[in-house]
Amino acid sequence: MYPDAASSFRTVLELHPGDAQAGYWLGVTQLSTQEFEAAEENFRKVLENPRVFPPAQADLGVALAAQGRFVEAYPLLAAAIDQGLGDAPRHRALALTMIDARQFDGAARHLELSLGFREDAVERARLAWVHWNLGNPDKARRDLDMALQMEEEIDPYVDWVRGQLEGPAAVPLPD
Repeated sequence: MYPDAASSFRTVLELHPGDAQAGYWLGVTQLSTQEFEAAEENFRKVLENPRVFPPAQADLGVALAAQGRFVEAYPLLAAAIDQGLGDAPRHRALALTMIDARQFDGAARHLELSLGFREDAVERARLAWVHWNLGNPDKARRDLDMALQMEEEIDPYVDWVRGQLEGPAAVPLPD
């Protein structure tokens, strides 16, 4: 129903071009359909509004992280979470920025918070990889086992993590 929702929000914006709520929800809808550049554009428009709109800042951070723009995403996500606006996608995105910076302790904390909102095999495997990098092989194995039990068809990332934990040497994280 995301295309219908996006159409409705676009209609509202045609009638009320400065409607921050409609612009924000259009951006959220675009995040859900992985239209990250369009979502970024809408969040930036919302943030042009003179009033502060923290959820738009947070979700702009999610859109930037999804595009691999971690340095730009980090301050937006960290501020949002400090303001109590953490949810699964925001914690996940912040964890990705921390993984990119090799801040594995923080990444583990935010992945665990993300998983507390919603369990996901790929995120559980990512947490296994982070625990492995922290030198916690038992935790890594438990998390990987949980990820493997969640899926009938193994996601390529989950399979890559399995190879890391079971392989003879570390292989760089795939792009």
